[in-house]
Amino acid sequence: MDMTPAAHGAAPLTNRLQTWLRGEWRAADVLSEGTALKLVAAFTALAAALRFYGVDSQLWYDEVKTLLLSVRPGFPEIVTHFESNNHHPLYSVLAHFSISAFGEHPWSLRLPAVLFGVASVPMLYVFAASSAGRLAATLSAGLLAVSYHHIAFSQNARGYTMLLFFTLLTSWLLLKALKEPSARLWVFYAIAATLGAYTHLTMVYIVAGHGLVVGANWLATMKSRVDFRPLLLPFIAFALYAVLTLGLYAPYFAGLQSYVEAKSGGASAQIATPLWAAEAALLGVTQGFGGPVGAALSLTLLAVGAIGYLRRAPLTAMLFFAPAPLMMASMLVLGHAIRPRFLFVLGGFVILTIVRGAMSAAAAGADRIGPLGRVGGTAVAAVIVLLVGAISLASLPAGYATPKQDLAGAIADVESRRQPGEEIYLAGGAAVVVANDYYGRGWPQLKDAAAFDEIARPFWIVFTFRDYLVTGAPDLWAVIQSNCKEVSVFKATIGDGESYVMKCAPSA
Repeated sequence: MDMTPAAHGAAPLTNRLQTWLRGEWRAADVLSEGTALKLVAAFTALAAALRFYGVDSQLWYDEVKTLLLSVRPGFPEIVTHFESNNHHPLYSVLAHFSISAFGEHPWSLRLPAVLFGVASVPMLYVFAASSAGRLAATLSAGLLAVSYHHIAFSQNARGYTMLLFFTLLTSWLLLKALKEPSARLWVFYAIAATLGAYTHLTMVYIVAGHGLVVGANWLATMKSRVDFRPLLLPFIAFALYAVLTLGLYAPYFAGLQSYVEAKSGGASAQIATPLWAAEAALLGVTQGFGGPVGAALSLTLLAVGAIGYLRRAPLTAMLFFAPAPLMMASMLVLGHAIRPRFLFVLGGFVILTIVRGAMSAAAAGADRIGPLGRVGGTAVAAVIVLLVGAISLASLPAGYATPKQDLAGAIADVESRRQPGEEIYLAGGAAVVVANDYYGRGWPQLKDAAAFDEIARPFWIVFTFRDYLVTGAPDLWAVIQSNCKEVSVFKATIGDGESYVMKCAPSA
């Protein structure tokens, strides 16, 4: 059952606001601390098993770029040269040390993502236990352990699981420092926020949301006269974070500026529009929760939980939900692509909100029955969360069986099909990077429609990311449609990541 002093109308408005803003929306704990910790340890072990299984599968395009441009170079180049948005600096440093220690393998390149993915499970428990109680925290840790999407990102050689971990850590430190002001806590917060920003710059939106939380908390707890002293430690912490982050990124400024200017309004932005992002996110939820029914259940619980947080814990709701609109608005203003993966950083909050939604839904009717009803409501909430977890688990076999992007399969297929004298061409930059720069094939690239005129005999084309090819080179795509026949398609779990093999006749 949800317990809030304000629900009984006994506290004055100011006290009720303070209670709400401090996020004290808790359920009566039916788990002892020892039992909760044992369960979290078991969930963490399960998370490790699910994330290490299949971790050595083939790399996809973004991972190949990360390896070639951001991990293989020497350490001095990694910390001073920004090649593209695949460069997640702290991840690149850790991955560089990993392959130096264990050799270059897909699993060693992905090892930092796996380890931080596993560490996110107990970190979510620590964060959730401080504001939602042990039961909600334990159920959240269990649901994150079996999350289809979290497992996929934990086996992706990028910094997203690190970013999720630092988001949970900084959010926990923030709430703890607001309740128990301490210079040490604020220094730890600044360091953790800096590590998050050095992993990926989208951390700035998390910190901006934290700034809003600090301001809202100050306004809610302010008495009759204005007193800026409670803001001193947070101000010093945010300033320290800013100085440290700017210092770490100073060597990248020129590369960052060039990248931002090059990407503004480009083909990526034309494809990854807000509508495209919404459709991709919905498809991802459906994929990760066993189909439309599981997706509908999860989204319903998310909505119920979000409404509950907005009503009972506005400060926590601001912590959870403020970064997303800040991020989306910034991307729109800058003319950059909007991708659902940017919101993965909020994944821990989403899991906790789903769990809170299940607990609120189960408690809605149980309150009227009395103590026995409350116990039953808790059991029903646990069953609902277990059902969502089971649906996510059922989605895993398909995810393990299907590569993120099977360009290796397309390469092997076209090499087995071509006859003597038939050339193999690549279309689109992604196929060139993977087939030539990584697998060393050295095949020529078709860059435009005019290239067809120079080919006198039947030939083959391999490509991936069809939407980008259609948008970025429409004339070339029109000629491919007119002169080529689709022979093979290799499925992918990455959106638009299918790889194609086509047999082409010379242009008329």
